[in-house]
Amino acid sequence: MEKILPVEEMVDYEEFTDRVEILRELDNWIKNIQKMTSPSTAIISPRRLGKTALLDRLVNTVFFKPEYQVAPFYFRMKREDTTLRSFLLEYATGFFRQYIAYCIQDPLLYKNKIIKLKQLIQISSEHQAVKQAQDMMKDFLIMYQDTSDDDVRNQWDAMVTLPEILASHSGTRVAVIIDEFQDMKFYVHNVNEEQLKQIRLERNSTPELRGTDLTATYDRQSQSRKAPMLVTGSAVTLVFRTVMGGPLGGRFDFLYLKPLSIPDGAALLQTLLPLYSPNTPISPENALYASIQTEGHPYYLYCLSVSKCENKTFDSQKSIDNVLDYEIQKGKIYGFWQTHFENNRKYINADSDEKIGKKIVYYFTRYSNEPVKIDAIAKKLDIPKKVVEEKIEKLYQADLVYRSAAKFYSFNDICLMRYIKFVYEHDLDDVTRVDLSQKICLIP
Repeated sequence: MEKILPVEEMVDYEEFTDRVEILRELDNWIKNIQKMTSPSTAIISPRRLGKTALLDRLVNTVFFKPEYQVAPFYFRMKREDTTLRSFLLEYATGFFRQYIAYCIQDPLLYKNKIIKLKQLIQISSEHQAVKQAQDMMKDFLIMYQDTSDDDVRNQWDAMVTLPEILASHSGTRVAVIIDEFQDMKFYVHNVNEEQLKQIRLERNSTPELRGTDLTATYDRQSQSRKAPMLVTGSAVTLVFRTVMGGPLGGRFDFLYLKPLSIPDGAALLQTLLPLYSPNTPISPENALYASIQTEGHPYYLYCLSVSKCENKTFDSQKSIDNVLDYEIQKGKIYGFWQTHFENNRKYINADSDEKIGKKIVYYFTRYSNEPVKIDAIAKKLDIPKKVVEEKIEKLYQADLVYRSAAKFYSFNDICLMRYIKFVYEHDLDDVTRVDLSQKICLIP
């Protein structure tokens, strides 16, 4: 009989490759909460590197370790506008449901999102932590039913502290795990339902519309050792600023999720192809070549495996190049980056001279995972250094660049560079062509 897991994983069990070391590190992080030695931590990762799959697997692993006495509270932020009152009830119900499910080791309860607080209160259990949680639920419901929309913010502030209070009283600690933490700035609004309708209309024309910033309400919780936080975000620049600055500044450690190693990327592709393209074999050598071309990026390897490229084969380096070119120019990789550029056009296209702006982005592709040489780009285009600096800052805000030691770096992403080269060369006929082949380590 197939084992029932508390979280339905987004990636098939067979597709989950590598990540052994970081899973072990996170497992130890949860285990050590009982010793109160685990600080709040942020996982920094560009989109599509598998952070949600990692969290799914982590929760499914530690849930079945009652000896840890640490309940994983796993909350995924949704990009849907909602009132603070509705969000408060969803958050509280999720916390109490998952906490009780861990205590009584019931994975079906953990994933049961339709159960109500009143039903949770009626669960019969001799577990002392469950009884204490049920007492807190009764108090929460009384306050929630008596609280007006004007006072809901105070109850939210109280709710944020409940995991630590319950962990302190019961002895069963809590790991507060929030995926896409930065979205707590945007989609929850301290308004009534009528006002929310207007906000939803505004969202259509103003995608970056902000809500009530709930991230700031975790200033005390983020310092807890009995219920520390593990947060992630795919908007790297924004989540980094959220946990590094303002009320949360200095309260988080960091883990960086990188692409797979080249051998593990090759192993992933060899696993994916029989699942999604069963009549398309690949040799170990060619799998390594494909992994090198994508720099072990799991999403790009998935795109190769499901590609709609006509006459798709992986029997030579040339055929692999053809499939990858198709994906970058017409397929899923193209769609992924095209959407990202459109969603961030207010940064990427905010230039007084559009052509100069495009040239800066184009020459930027020379620098994959190395410091961007602002002086060199300025000299090449015969423009002031300040113009290049301002453009690179915009690219940083658009999550195309990360910053370290006061220098701008590009992400280590050759497929992104190829996408930029493909799109921008069509519009620029007076630039020195960038040769990205030098960025790729070829197999002899």
